[in-house]
Amino acid sequence: MDKIPVEVKLVLSDYIKNLSKEIKVKSAILFGSYAKGNWKSDSDIDIAVFSDDFANLERAEAIAFLLDHTLNYDFDIQPVAFDEDDYINYKDNPFVNEIVTTGIKIT
Repeated sequence: MDKIPVEVKLVLSDYIKNLSKEIKVKSAILFGSYAKGNWKSDSDIDIAVFSDDFANLERAEAIAFLLDHTLNYDFDIQPVAFDEDDYINYKDNPFVNEIVTTGIKIT
């Protein structure tokens, strides 16, 4: 987390805090350009949110929920939603495996 700009850290912290008022966030992992350290001024913030509350939702519904919570920020936050099984079995999904193994755990 040391290489991430302070304002991005603050936004992510606040975003997760606000999500946690409505869902139980098991884990949040920053991935993409900010995690790799090659972001630019117009880079989006890619974050994977893992919650059992997403288990009974269509992925599109869960992502819509997460996107609704990004509207209060001046940053382009691009969340993706996964349930706890996705986290536990991350090696079964190449995308989740990439996030878990190369991303930066926020919570």
